Amino acid sequence: MTKRKLTLLIITGVLLVIAILQGIFSNISPVKTIKFDAEPYSISVTSNSNSYELKKQDGKWYIGDNNFLAKNTDVNQIIKTIKEIKVLDKVGSASNELLEERYDLNNDKAITVIASTRDGKALRTIKIGKASSTGSQSYITIDNKKEVYLVSGNFNSVYNKTEESLKSDYIYELSSKDFTSVTVTRGSNTWTITKTSKPNETAAWQPSGSAENLVVDAGKIDAWLTQIATLKVSKWLPDDTSVSSNKEASVQIMINQEPTEVNIYKEGYGDNAKYICVCNRTTHKAELAKLTAQKFIKDANELKVSE
Repeated sequence: MTKRKLTLLIITGVLLVIAILQGIFSNISPVKTIKFDAEPYSISVTSNSNSYELKKQDGKWYIGDNNFLAKNTDVNQIIKTIKEIKVLDKVGSASNELLEERYDLNNDKAITVIASTRDGKALRTIKIGKASSTGSQSYITIDNKKEVYLVSGNFNSVYNKTEESLKSDYIYELSSKDFTSVTVTRGSNTWTITKTSKPNETAAWQPSGSAENLVVDAGKIDAWLTQIATLKVSKWLPDDTSVSSNKEASVQIMINQEPTEVNIYKEGYGDNAKYICVCNRTTHKAELAKLTAQKFIKDANELKVSE
């Protein structure tokens, strides 16, 4: 083999190795993930114009100090974002005032998020600045350190909310399959349907009270119970809202000997009528849409077998 051919082979081999290494490194993701596994029990969010706090109690998240359930979808997104941060790049140091101002990380514009344990120990602190020009990344600092990171996701859209917007629209969300009995009272008329089937069997219901002699339609009952298994509010009312004496209906749902009591009051007439709900699952009063209220204002005859 000539010296020239040997040189060409060596050069070819070197180029091949370089190409292989480039291929390997190009497949290595530049994204660095910063995460923790501990479960937060409180999350405070503060900015120059707004603040709110989420707290976990008995497995549920509440917003503010007035015992309002928080929206599950928003809370889950907040927790996911704070527990797992995907860093795309380091862009500088927050000790640089010009950089702080450029990325809205100064105190006048930044959002500060602190996730803490049950005993108040901080798990993570995030200072959120502006979103990138694409809107799909954000500039933040982590755990009070000076490094400014470009991270995946629009953190402003996740955390820039209000206490009011985070309140759940639901008083409760149940499964009708768990109902053991339902009692409806309208004025002096009270009727009950009680489940007589065993677990894992097709539901069978026995009417009693004013509906004792009624032949009920199991399909109609199942459809109705599905409707009242969730209770969505039209809007929450101030706690000092007075309640009309005109009670349209009182409904008691039993699950494992635990009652859920829904009382519907009507104010006004015709198109101006309002329906106010008082339920033992919340300390707050709420206004219901007419269609929602009518699901509870039920006549037993609506459940009978069609003739």
